[in-house]
Amino acid sequence: MVEKNSLVSIIIPTYNRANLVQRAIKSVLTQTYKNIEIIVVDDGSEDNTEEIVREFNDERIKYIRNKENKGVAASRNIGLKFSKGKYITFLDSDDEFLPEKIEKQVEFLKQREELDFVVCEGCRKNENNEIKLRRKTYSLLQVLIKKDAFEKIGNFDENFYFADDTDILIRMMYFLKYDKINEILVIIHNTPGSLSSKEDFSSLIKKINDKKLIVKKYKNLLTSSKISHYYYSIGKDYLKLKNYLIACK
Repeated sequence: MVEKNSLVSIIIPTYNRANLVQRAIKSVLTQTYKNIEIIVVDDGSEDNTEEIVREFNDERIKYIRNKENKGVAASRNIGLKFSKGKYITFLDSDDEFLPEKIEKQVEFLKQREELDFVVCEGCRKNENNEIKLRRKTYSLLQVLIKKDAFEKIGNFDENFYFADDTDILIRMMYFLKYDKINEILVIIHNTPGSLSSKEDFSSLIKKINDKKLIVKKYKNLLTSSKISHYYYSIGKDYLKLKNYLIACK
């Protein structure tokens, strides 16, 4: 049985978000569950991210800096390598946990020992602080997973540029046992300039390639409607590139 005071590792990859990472870290330090380690993996930031992180002066925070920009998947894998917790959870540096997130998820898994991980509800907040409940899909920060269960499905696939979180969530959902807490415990911010919001030529091509790779990897696992959804999304991306011939295919 996992005791209530088991160590929880929170992995925060970040890149040039000195203005936001402080909020993310504060949301972890103010958790009602105190036995935590925060692993901030700085992916070669060119701003004062390191200064902001070190200002906390909290022994529970580990700061790791990549010598060069490796991408978010590689940064998450580095965080996993250095993690020591029985539980793992992830937090993007522009998002935040609500105070009871970790405590409630740890307690849930303690009561349901047959489970590998648990998800919670989340809400989205836009630039105008308008809040909308997120229902249809999950984000990685909504998950708390047993580390030994995570090791069964492998690390993040570094072939992805945007969709490494989607890839790992598919593996979690299909190969591990989980349940849901019907309570909002995280806030997902719609941040201008984030990877998911970029729609320049290079970013759109990378998004298309990621979606194609998801379909290729999981074509025998995903439902036909889900695969159709990916192809529809790929078509929309080609339209944004004004590549009408390929979009129509």
